[in-house]
Amino acid sequence: MSDIFGIQERIANRDVSNPVGNVGNAGVITGSATGVSPVAVRTYYEGSGADRVQITEFDNGYVKRVPAPQESMADALTNYMKQQNALEVQQGVETATSILQSTLKYYGMDDPALLADVKTALADRRITGASNIDDIGIQLRESEAFRKRFAANEARRAANKPAYSVSQYLQLEASYRQVLNAAGMPKDFYNNQEDFESFIANDISPDEVQYRVQQGYAAVKNADPTVVNELKTLYGLDDATLAAYFIDPNKTKEAVVRSARAAEVAAQARKQAGIGLSAAQAEELVLGGVTEQQAQSAFGDVRALEELTQPLMGEQALTQQDLIQGVTGINAAAAQRVAKTARRRRATFETGGQTALGTVGQ
Repeated sequence: MSDIFGIQERIANRDVSNPVGNVGNAGVITGSATGVSPVAVRTYYEGSGADRVQITEFDNGYVKRVPAPQESMADALTNYMKQQNALEVQQGVETATSILQSTLKYYGMDDPALLADVKTALADRRITGASNIDDIGIQLRESEAFRKRFAANEARRAANKPAYSVSQYLQLEASYRQVLNAAGMPKDFYNNQEDFESFIANDISPDEVQYRVQQGYAAVKNADPTVVNELKTLYGLDDATLAAYFIDPNKTKEAVVRSARAAEVAAQARKQAGIGLSAAQAEELVLGGVTEQQAQSAFGDVRALEELTQPLMGEQALTQQDLIQGVTGINAAAAQRVAKTARRRRATFETGGQTALGTVGQ
């Protein structure tokens, strides 16, 4: 009778487990007569080969049977060898990649896309950890990342010029850097990939770059000393930065170019009127469109009109800044004040008084 009650309870609890001796499905045992999840107490196998079955016995007397076909010795050995070979290949690729990555980084070739191409070539065994830089170049010559890194060679091929090997290309870049560093050139001057690509594509040798640098220093030496002194005084620029400007103003950073132009204007202010401009004043004139030639003429007028900064009785004081801004034309209101003061002075001295007011305002 107790067995009947137990069966009824299992049916009521929708227990999908199977009693000992029955073959079960692969489902999970979900309940028991007590409502507590059963615990596996023993697992073993019956049969062999393709007919092998995994049997799990539970503490409530239930059994779970799951097909567990057994590999043949030959199949097991084959699969083991495949796994070992794959592991060795992967480890070899990782080790070789690490070695080559350090080498490529030394040469400035650490672009992620290029490293990915190298790793693929290693996996394909087109290159190994012992491959030299030219071997890598030969195997990766069609890689987009490689062609981008050595773009000057693409330009040379397009111009029917012979391409350089990777080692030759890298040696040229190293020579350019050595020349520029030895000359003390600013770090951001002629020192990026695009500059070197232009040199290599256009057959500009390291000797030619060195000659240009020497010419830049010669230009500093032979430049107007007043301009050079203003650059050093106003901006603290050294000879190397000035040489870089003379070599190629378009490649020199914008601030240096602006400083050089401001120094030229400041030099004319000192030469023509004996006025020492501040950096801010000189740059204001440059931003206002005043060139070195215009400054030369304008500051000659400023010198002639200096007496306007000494007000007569009843006049509004005219500052030196008003005079400079008015005569150079960068400030319309200042120009009007200068013209008005000049007209009044001419009227005062028209009966014979000496003045050097020129034609401002006429």
